[in-house]
Amino acid sequence: MSSSESAEKMAPGTASGDGVVKPGGSGGGATRFTVDDVQKLICHIVMALATLVHFDLKSEESIEREDGQEYTDNVMASIRRLLDNLCKLCSVIGVDLARVVVLKMRINRLKYDEDLCRQAADVIKYNKMAGSVFLGKDADSLLGLTRDEIFFRPWLAIKAAFLKERQALRAEAYHFGRSRGWLDKYTPMSVCMSMVAEVGELAEVLQWKLRETPVEDLGDDVIDRLAREVADVTIYLCHYERICIYGDHSFRSGSQTEIRSMMSNIK
Repeated sequence: MSSSESAEKMAPGTASGDGVVKPGGSGGGATRFTVDDVQKLICHIVMALATLVHFDLKSEESIEREDGQEYTDNVMASIRRLLDNLCKLCSVIGVDLARVVVLKMRINRLKYDEDLCRQAADVIKYNKMAGSVFLGKDADSLLGLTRDEIFFRPWLAIKAAFLKERQALRAEAYHFGRSRGWLDKYTPMSVCMSMVAEVGELAEVLQWKLRETPVEDLGDDVIDRLAREVADVTIYLCHYERICIYGDHSFRSGSQTEIRSMMSNIK
């Protein structure tokens, strides 16, 4: 099976509409996804991210770029590939991308106290604040997903739902970083490196699992951890889009109502 064919396999239910798909079910010919499918998708995410890093390095080769539009087009195409594969992964593990990003943002608000972050000389890891906040490592900070909430939808439906919230998610990421004094630390390269680190944690979740293990046989804690790492990659992707494509001006005003509505509507 070619790389493109493998990627298309990660789109359950695409040909039959936007209904929920239960893998391994007796009706409808639903696909039974395995750990191997998830690992391959993570590899596709790695490749899309590597392309982003490549273009970021290329942009630093000259201060004045005559091919600015071509660069922007290439970056946008890489972002689309990365987002598509994140949505495909969410489809395979049975979670909604927009929802898990919002849930992770809520956890991050609790983890990273604004005053403590502003007092720090640099961006600090949550485990260095464990004694000052109620939340410590991610193992103690689950999204709270249960088996009843894990359902399988076509990746295009997941992407469509995410795109409806995309602007508000970017704005929330911006305001979160600004309130903690982190915005000047976010550069294209530092954000790319942060995504690389999060994808590494994503890959680690299933690193030693048997490839033939069905996804529905993975524990809720495993699905939850996969979802958290996907959310972390997506949050940094929001920062990358803000820095490289849209700029801060799009997020400084007029978006707080939209953010509050999004954060309260997703349970």
